[in-house]
Amino acid sequence: MSHRYLAKLASRRLPMFVTTPSRLRHLRRLAAVGHVEARFYPPDARDGQFGEVLALTPAGRGALAARELRESRGRGA
Repeated sequence: MSHRYLAKLASRRLPMFVTTPSRLRHLRRLAAVGHVEARFYPPDARDGQFGEVLALTPAGRGALAARELRESRGRGA
């Protein structure tokens, strides 16, 4: 699921804020693997927290490119 959210983030104008709990979970996963640069406020909290997506990292753009390549090969076969 996080790969879909990564693709959505790639199409959006950054920086942007995220407040929805499910999107925050996706954002935490993407930040943990290094696909996005993000900050979370307040840093120590889980409840009532929001995130700021600053940028997609080169690793995140590479993951999107690899996924698109796999999908295009799958459709062409």
